[in-house]
Amino acid sequence: MRDCSRVDLVCGSCVHLSIGRCAGWVKWMMYWIVFAFFTCFETLTDLFLSFWFPFYYELKILVVLWLLSPATRGSSILYRKFVHPWLTRREDDIDNCIAQAKQQGYSTVIQLGTKGVNYATTVLMQTAIKASHGNQASDRRPGDTHSLCEW
Repeated sequence: MRDCSRVDLVCGSCVHLSIGRCAGWVKWMMYWIVFAFFTCFETLTDLFLSFWFPFYYELKILVVLWLLSPATRGSSILYRKFVHPWLTRREDDIDNCIAQAKQQGYSTVIQLGTKGVNYATTVLMQTAIKASHGNQASDRRPGDTHSLCEW
């Protein structure tokens, strides 16, 4: 069973909401899920509307206050009417994407770890070879041509 005291990702929060766990945290999870979608949407609208729409930033503040206010329950309304149905329809796709990301992440970590170990081994071997050549050079006496010919 998952612990409700830690912060989950949006998908983890959606799973908690859909199976009814963490009843005391439901309004906050709805708020943060809706706020995450709002932030994604806001990034796009900032590029296009902020220069052309008067009082754009003031309107954004009002929207956040509406989402947060317990009197208006804006985040609950948006979650139940839009976000939850959208996520429910795409649940299998989201699960597949998460599984694929986990697999690709694991493969990437293994690949980069292997490259790192190979690089470290190469550096250590080159350092050891240079050190052994350095010791041989320090064993020679000045003017000793015989030891130079051995190279």
